[in-house]
Amino acid sequence: MLKCKDVSRIVSSEQSVSWITRLEIHFHLFICKHCHKFYKQIKILKLSSKKFITTKVDQIDEVKVRQIEDKIIDQAKNRGRHE
Repeated sequence: MLKCKDVSRIVSSEQSVSWITRLEIHFHLFICKHCHKFYKQIKILKLSSKKFITTKVDQIDEVKVRQIEDKIIDQAKNRGRHE
């Protein structure tokens, strides 16, 4: 039987798994309320992010994307200096 750590790793990744592993995951989710809750949260996050990306990418032009990327990089660099 899979451990909680294994299930959370597999569920949060995009990797494909065998049908046996999928069966083990579903069985684990059936008996473990914590992993089941985590699975539902990850599922919502994945669906929301895909929906956001598909709707917003068309609205944002490349210049704005570059500006956002630069801002994130600058913040990461500044955060590294303060630690």
